[in-house]
Amino acid sequence: MESRHKRNRSKVNEFLFAFNFFAFTLLKPITHKYQDYSTIILFIVAAIICLCSVLYAFKFRRTNYYSSFVFIAFIVYFCIIIDYLIRNNGVQPDIIYRFTIHGAIPLFLLSAVVDYNYVLKNYCIIAILTGLFFVVDPFFHYRWSGGYMIFGYGVMLPAFAGCLLQYHYYKKKTAIIPMILFFVELFICANKGAALSGIVLFIVSYIFFREDKRRLARRFFTMVTLGVTIMLFRIQLLKIFVKIAKILSLESYALTTLRIIESGGGDIIFGSRISIWEKVWKMIAVKPMFGYGVGYLESTSIQYAHNFILDVLVTFGFVGLFIILLLILASIIRMIGFSDSSKRVFVITMFVLSFIPMMFSLTFWDVDTFWVFVGICYSFRKSRRISYNEGINTKLQHGLSE
Repeated sequence: MESRHKRNRSKVNEFLFAFNFFAFTLLKPITHKYQDYSTIILFIVAAIICLCSVLYAFKFRRTNYYSSFVFIAFIVYFCIIIDYLIRNNGVQPDIIYRFTIHGAIPLFLLSAVVDYNYVLKNYCIIAILTGLFFVVDPFFHYRWSGGYMIFGYGVMLPAFAGCLLQYHYYKKKTAIIPMILFFVELFICANKGAALSGIVLFIVSYIFFREDKRRLARRFFTMVTLGVTIMLFRIQLLKIFVKIAKILSLESYALTTLRIIESGGGDIIFGSRISIWEKVWKMIAVKPMFGYGVGYLESTSIQYAHNFILDVLVTFGFVGLFIILLLILASIIRMIGFSDSSKRVFVITMFVLSFIPMMFSLTFWDVDTFWVFVGICYSFRKSRRISYNEGINTKLQHGLSE
């Protein structure tokens, strides 16, 4: 009875970690209404989640939080502060706040995680419930989420990911119903980057998240065939989605832009983005080696590079880009080598949910899935904790061997 009680209690930190991904999204109806107090509200909620984790740890498990996850956050803080002292542009304090919310706090909560299978299950459930909560938001002109971009990246994309994990990894066939619903809303009501991320995640989950490795080649061939079919009938499929949007009386930015692109007006849609990239490249050419420093681009009229590579280049230069790409490559190698299937699936999901949006829209300071991906891949292997039952079994085996 005692061991069962301890085993049930050990899941609280996993739940808090998973819930933190959606806490700020669920608060959007409040922060969107009271925008002047949004910073304070987010900080208070983040502090409450961390406090719950700490109190729980001290009361039941006495978990030591001084792990590699916190060390990673310390290194990032150190780099930002040094950059502030050397190349102050006035934006670094804001970067520190954003990294605290989207990077340091998720890493701190991650340091108490033991069971990644339970994290994955909680992530799926909370993501789907969040998607259902916001599913009618486009009919009210995004009154709750605050816009189609937040609706796409913050709501529908994670909800669709949760359904994919339930369907492909946990083999829950009932997940196909909300999965179709979320994909339709993702494609019609969200932005193109979120829809593209959903498609990539679908391909990855279909090929790699199933346990039967013998059919890997067949699943790959199925995806190639499906991709070719979609490309051949893309105009007809686009018309179907347009009709669905008209029937539902939805204003769709994504469908409008896709129709313009299909009719040969790609320059109109991508013109502003290409213009930003050209301006950023000109800036990089002036200081190519070490860049301009953290937050510099946001201190200008450009604000965001809308591309991860350019974002890193303008901030840290080619030297920084080389180091970061090397670390990411090493992270991917580690990710593939994880023996825990739940951990591997979770990290791959974090990778897709972060890098596709960062290549087109988001800056890495605001992407919690990116910092979680980096944190898990660079955690010290020696910091693995032993559960209560594992500890008892180890002691028994050691005693019998003696």
